[in-house]
This record gives sequence, structure tokens and C-alpha cells, in this order.
Amino acid sequence: MFKIRHITPEDAEACFITQHANHYHEGGLYSENAMKFISKFLTDSWVATVDDKVVGHVIGLIQNLKDPNIPEEYHNLIAYNPLDNCVHPDYRMNGISGALTTHLCESYPMIKTQIHADNTAAEHILLTRDFKIVREISNFYKDGGGTKILIREG
Repeated sequence: MFKIRHITPEDAEACFITQHANHYHEGGLYSENAMKFISKFLTDSWVATVDDKVVGHVIGLIQNLKDPNIPEEYHNLIAYNPLDNCVHPDYRMNGISGALTTHLCESYPMIKTQIHADNTAAEHILLTRDFKIVREISNFYKDGGGTKILIREG
């Protein structure tokens, strides 16, 4: 069974390894130094552990939703923004990503996230937790793929 807890600086290396172990898309991966910074200063980030071994994480922060890609009705609201939800390939299909997302839903009253349009696994996890797609943008990423912006209130 796995546990979810706040990230600590001691988790940086494991999070770096997890993110770089067959990540969904190669663009935008964090360096080891960036992960050290994240684990120290982005204190609204979380890890999932199995037998005290970090096997997944959500890197996130609280932010104002004033962004031209977000519908105006959400501007100036404050939301949690998960920047990266990642599970090590050896531990996928065990409900860890879904449990991390459920934990976020229980912890934050509003969440805004953005996913690659072809990431159907992430989309399924989010939609089954009452996220709504509020905007789709074609040709958003370097690979030509689109993005979906999703928000969950409540």
C-alpha cells in the first residue's frame, strides 16, 4: 500500500528519477537542480511512497488564474495548479496517480491543470474527479499536439 505526504528536500533525487523514467513527453522535464529547488520551496507538492520509497509525485503551487488561456470567468480566482503528476513506470496501474489527484481534490477548493490533449489516462483521472475542460488549444506543444485546460471547483 502507498502513502501520500508533503515533499521534502530528501525526495528530490527520487522525484527526478521518477520523472525521467519514461515520462509521457520528454519536453519540459525538470533538471536535478530544479527538483531540489522544487522540493525545498514548492511546499504544496506531494509524494506517494511505497515502503518509504518515493514512487510518484505531484509538483504544484497556488496561483492566481489571471491567464489569457483561461476563460475570463475564472480570472483573479486562486487555485492549486499541479504542474507535474508523475508515477514511476514500475508502479503505474496501481491507482497512485488517481490517489494523488483525489488527495488534491480533498485538500484544495479549486484546482486548475493543463494536460497534453493526447494524454487520455490523465484526462480520465481528472474527469472522473469532476474536473471540467474549460479550454482546448490546438498546436500548443512543440510536437504539434494540443492542450486541454481543466478546472475543478468545490
